[in-house]
Amino acid sequence: MDKLVTIATFDFPVEAEAAKLFLENDGIRAFLADNNLVGMNWFLSNAVGGAKLQVAARDADQASEILERHKASNAKTQETVVQEDIHFACQECGKSISFAGERRGHVEECPHCGEYVDVPYESEESHQSEAGTTASHTNEKNIIQPSLLNSGQRTSVQLWIEVIAVLCLAYVPYMVFAVYGLYEPWSTTLSFVGNMLNEIVSSLQVMIPLLVIIWLSNDQWSMFGIVRPKWLIDVAIGGLVFICGMMAYLIAYYSFTPSILESSGSVYSATAPIPKGIFAHLLCLVFCVLSGFAQELVMRGYLLARLERLLRSTTAAVLVTTALFASYHIYQGIPAVVACAALGFVYAVSFCMTRRIWPLCLAHAFHIWIISMLA
Repeated sequence: MDKLVTIATFDFPVEAEAAKLFLENDGIRAFLADNNLVGMNWFLSNAVGGAKLQVAARDADQASEILERHKASNAKTQETVVQEDIHFACQECGKSISFAGERRGHVEECPHCGEYVDVPYESEESHQSEAGTTASHTNEKNIIQPSLLNSGQRTSVQLWIEVIAVLCLAYVPYMVFAVYGLYEPWSTTLSFVGNMLNEIVSSLQVMIPLLVIIWLSNDQWSMFGIVRPKWLIDVAIGGLVFICGMMAYLIAYYSFTPSILESSGSVYSATAPIPKGIFAHLLCLVFCVLSGFAQELVMRGYLLARLERLLRSTTAAVLVTTALFASYHIYQGIPAVVACAALGFVYAVSFCMTRRIWPLCLAHAFHIWIISMLA
C-alpha cells in the first residue's frame, strides 16, 4: 500500500468526516488521523495539528482537486445566501428591523431603540412559509450555521440529558450536604478566611462548567438572561427585587406558629464569624457576589429557561425551580425552607418579567451579605 499523506486538516471532527465522505463518493479511499482525540477534547486541536485527512500518495493530487471543487461550490452557495438581508423583530422594542446577510449570528444595535440585539440566522418570515418552500431555507441554514446544534434543533431527550448533567453538577452535591446537615449539625475547623476561600472555589466549580455548557449549546446568551449590563437599570431593578424578596422571606419565615417552630427548629446552630479587617471584608464581598451569581445562573438563568421549553409552561418552570432552590436549604429547618421558597418565587417571577440575570445576582448577593452579617 502507498504511503499515506495528509492533504487537509480540520478543527472539528465533523468537518473531517464530511470531507472524507466527499472523497469516498468519488471513489478515493480516505483515512482520518487524530479525529477521535480532537473529538474528545477539542482544546487539543491546535496542539496535535487538528483532525487530519489522509489518502494514498498516488491519490493526493486528485483528492486535493476534489476538495477544492467542493470548497468552491460551497463558498459560491454560501455567498449567495449571505447576500440576502435578514429581517426580524427587535428583541427589546419589538419593531421590525433588517441587516445585511453577512451579519447573521452577530450582535448589532437596533436602529429604533438603540439596544443590542442578536441577529438570527434566518428571517422570521421563513418560519411562516409553506412546507414546500422551507426546504431551501433549511439547506441555507445548514450551510451558514455552526456545526454545534442549538436547543431548537435538539430533541427533548437530549435537552433532558443536559439538564440532568447540570443538576448532578450544581444541585445534587449541595442537596446531599443539606440532607446530611439535617441529621447532624455541621462542624468546621476552618478559619473565616479558609471558609470563605472554600465557598468561593465551590461557586467557581459550578459557574465555569455551566458557562461552558451554555457556550457549547450554541444558544443565544440572552436566552439565559446573560445580556449586556445596564448598570442603572440593573441596580434599580435589583434593589426592588431585593426589597420584595426580603419581605417575602421574612413574612414566610415568621408566619409559622410557635409550635411549628419548636417542632421543626433548625439544626443550623453554627454561626459564621463576622469578618474583621479589610481583607476579610473584601473576601466576604467576593463570596457574596460569586455565590449569588452561581445560584442565579443555575436556578433562574439556566434551569428556568430550559424547563420552560421541556415542560411547555413558564408557570411549571417557575414552580419547579422554586422547589429545587428551597430544597437544598433544608438543613436550616422547615421555616427557612418555606422562606427560601418565597424568596425563590419572587426571583423566578422577576426573571420571567425582565429576562435579565444581573438584577437577580445583585439582589441575591446583597441578601447573602445581610444574612451573613446577621448570622
